Amino acid sequence: MTGFLPHPFFLAAAAGHGEQRATIFFAQVLLLIAVGRLLGEWMQRIGQPAVIGQLLAGIILGPSVFGATWPAGQQAIFPPNSSDQQMLNAVSDIGVLLLLLLTGMETDLALVKRVRRTAAITSAAGILIPFGCGYVLGEMLPDSVLPDPNRRLLTSLFLATALSISSVKIVAAVLRRWTISAAISARSSSRPRSWMTPSAGRFSRSSAAWRRRGGL
Repeated sequence: MTGFLPHPFFLAAAAGHGEQRATIFFAQVLLLIAVGRLLGEWMQRIGQPAVIGQLLAGIILGPSVFGATWPAGQQAIFPPNSSDQQMLNAVSDIGVLLLLLLTGMETDLALVKRVRRTAAITSAAGILIPFGCGYVLGEMLPDSVLPDPNRRLLTSLFLATALSISSVKIVAAVLRRWTISAAISARSSSRPRSWMTPSAGRFSRSSAAWRRRGGL
């Protein structure tokens, strides 16, 4: 029976590997949250949605910037092994699911009905304009960068479709941020009225009393 029991060395190695994966996972989460939060706040300061800063954070931490400037560090924090990415992918899927649920719960259908024409025009323009730009880009690309120069139409349609399709997660993030901003603006605009109303009432009462005393 003892021949079937795992050796203590293998148990220690497995435990060490599990602790290493947990450390890598928490480092990934902290780095993503910190960089995404900083860039999101910066984008909001210049009047842009925070989701743009979060997208830039993903590009910076990915192989395009972080991996190009420091490949060893990028692979140490974000290892290319698929097994090390399972925990992060699971957490990201849960986050996307919660984001979509919160967006659906906070969506005001009455507001959507009131601005349905503007929303329809904006949605159509957001699809048609990127589709046209992607098609023109595919037609203008040189043959050296095309996978098959004889099938340029297929490449142009692929680029047009890729640019015209918006991510549901990004749209949900922008919509939720816009809803929260609109609610905050509505509350802040209603507060001065509530503050001014008692003051105006006291001023009118004092003016009437001053007139009765013979001030005018």
